[in-house]
Amino acid sequence: EAGALSDAESEEGLKEAQLRMMDAAGGARDAEAYNRVINEQARAAAGGDRNALDRAMDVLREMQAKGVAPTCVTFTALITCCSKATSAGNGATAMERGLEVLDMMEAAGVAPDVVSYNAMLNTIAKAGPAATPGAIDTAFSLVAKMERQGLVPNRITFNTLIHALARVSGEGDGQNMKLGLSLLDRMRKSGVQPDVMTYNALVDVCARAGLGDQGVSQALQVLEEMREADLHPDVVTFNSLINACAQAAVKKDSAAFELALQVLAQMDRGGVAPNVVTFNSLCTIIARAAAAGDISDPGAAVSQGRQVIEMMQASDLSPNIITFNAILNAVEKAAEGGEEDGREEAEDLIELMVEMGVKPNPVTLSSLTAIFRLSLEPEVGGG
Repeated sequence: EAGALSDAESEEGLKEAQLRMMDAAGGARDAEAYNRVINEQARAAAGGDRNALDRAMDVLREMQAKGVAPTCVTFTALITCCSKATSAGNGATAMERGLEVLDMMEAAGVAPDVVSYNAMLNTIAKAGPAATPGAIDTAFSLVAKMERQGLVPNRITFNTLIHALARVSGEGDGQNMKLGLSLLDRMRKSGVQPDVMTYNALVDVCARAGLGDQGVSQALQVLEEMREADLHPDVVTFNSLINACAQAAVKKDSAAFELALQVLAQMDRGGVAPNVVTFNSLCTIIARAAAAGDISDPGAAVSQGRQVIEMMQASDLSPNIITFNAILNAVEKAAEGGEEDGREEAEDLIELMVEMGVKPNPVTLSSLTAIFRLSLEPEVGGG
């Protein structure tokens, strides 16, 4: 279309427009002004703008070209922009860029502060599974480096590092769980008081370690230590505990669902209201138990699923598409490992979805297709 701007021109225009606004407001293009533009790019990155990080780096280059010396605040804002860019699916790139910014700080003779390092640790944590290989080693190296520079890690440092252990943790990664527990001990010995976020992150590490009932046992121990510290578990704590039970279901722990119900009972006794995520995690346990072969009857899978839906309704919550997809997945996996094809149960679930105004999505249709395909096979379950 004639007169239309290219993507590159549009992106450049956005940055330039922000700088012109500063000029119009009568402000000099000093470090503080450029920092504001970088912060704007961070907000854009948090909103999913995949090009915001590139624009922020361009702002730094323009500063230097104009003879404006970047400050610690400038570089820290850039690293924060890197952490925000992970929400746009740029995890590995954002982590690499953040480390580059730290190197640029050093080259410019600008010393990072605790906030700078914490921002970089947050970038690694938010990159999660997309983080580059060796991300955890890099995170610990950063903390060691800040200490060599005379900086003292604070609660945010430790909490973010533990959160990184959870997010970057791999299946069966007992090492990250050990590191998380050692960090808790290190916090206490250094006089840094753990808070609810500390314990929540640590429970999450245990849940994501993929160690089955061992992870559940350790998560429950962390919960007990949390209470001994006179801290009150919240819905995030309990949701992570239920997630640990879901991991146990993968490891063929047939008691995972009952254990999760016990966690739900603890929530009730503690006055903590469950949310939709809580109940969807329960449905995930049913699906994983079916996939592990612990549930081979589609009817049993639906029965447990309906039980969860009834509990949701009793808590004034409505099931969503994730709820139904997890139960349908349980029906599919149970049918694959059993003698019933699950078609009748699937049709009942779809009818219930329609009644509740929940629209199916491609995941729903995929499970339905698999279930109906099983119903057309001459023999199910190899019998």
